[in-house]
Amino acid sequence: MAFVVDTVEALPRVLLFYSAIVVLHLILPAFVADGYACDWTGRPLRYRLNGPLVLAATVAAWAVLPPDLQSYAAINYWACLGASNLIGLVAALLLFVCTGSEPACRCLTVDQKELRERAVKGEDVCRTAITPSPPRTIAAHFFFGRSFNPRLLGVDLKMLLYAFGACALSWNVLSAAALREQLMGGPRSSLSTAQLLYSALLGWFIVEYMLLEVVHLYTYDFMCEKLGFKLCWGCCLFYPFFYCIGVWSLVTAPSDSDLSAGVALAIGLLFAGGWLLTRGANIQKFVFKRDPSRTSWLGLPMRVVPGTRLLCSGFWGLARHVNYCGEIVQAIALALPGSLVAADRYYSALPWLYPLYYVAILLPRQVDDDLQIATKYGEAAFADYTKRVPYRVVPRLW
Repeated sequence: MAFVVDTVEALPRVLLFYSAIVVLHLILPAFVADGYACDWTGRPLRYRLNGPLVLAATVAAWAVLPPDLQSYAAINYWACLGASNLIGLVAALLLFVCTGSEPACRCLTVDQKELRERAVKGEDVCRTAITPSPPRTIAAHFFFGRSFNPRLLGVDLKMLLYAFGACALSWNVLSAAALREQLMGGPRSSLSTAQLLYSALLGWFIVEYMLLEVVHLYTYDFMCEKLGFKLCWGCCLFYPFFYCIGVWSLVTAPSDSDLSAGVALAIGLLFAGGWLLTRGANIQKFVFKRDPSRTSWLGLPMRVVPGTRLLCSGFWGLARHVNYCGEIVQAIALALPGSLVAADRYYSALPWLYPLYYVAILLPRQVDDDLQIATKYGEAAFADYTKRVPYRVVPRLW
């Protein structure tokens, strides 16, 4: 009962936070770019990209708050989580009721030239030319969504939700740092090396994601995933509240438990290696999708499997899903600071839920990705692909 009462009390503040993100997204200057996804008339969807400014404004707003409000989200973690859960659930219900059903297993994209030309001529390629997904139950439609890229008053709801998640995650990390400062009874400079390292690494994870918004327009989320409970609830609750799970081991760590400079450096280098694999691979694919005629990028050859658009050189020559490997490595690096300085076994194990989550979702996804590739290009082309790039996720290992 106390949880319900606390959630109701926190709800207006959490609603105010997300409403402020909407306003910032609408009023701040934005870079307008065409995406990889198209509407069903063959036109590339246009996006207003101002994530870095929205994030900067959010952090600036937190910085000018009095200390008791800076730590509010951390002190009232479960209440804020409960309020975000309600917001995500209601938003998902509204999406389910208000958006139309699109049956295709992926949306129309820029590279589908023939289909786009047919769509421009008036053909409903969504229903006549693209392989539909298997029939889904009402529950499945609610969970996965009914529409690929719904918009409200010109605002792309996927992009807005990603801003929700990134800004709320940043707020939670900053709030946890403020709580640790209050618990230690000293200035922010007294924060441990472990917490400073964790905040810096996760902060970079968020900042560079927002800076590379245009790159993410060419990823799986925008062309293959519909917008339903999974993404809506995920961006309102799971992303901002679970991704920072390692911070609680740092907030509760003993005051005399910390990382040495050498260990902190090693963790930072591990994180940088994972980031290089993930972002290097994604940017290479982005460059190729923007200009398939390119033969090299940053000195790396841009080769494809003959008769396909499957990159098999550079980062994509290391493993077929090398970007997934990078994501997992980054997650391991983020688990280490809290795990190494934790107060007890519970808090030592808690940060490892984060990399385990990536393993749980990405390893099955790479199987599904390979099946989609084999279906799209045929078994012969896929066999050629696996011969050229034999490793699935981890270069030289698997």
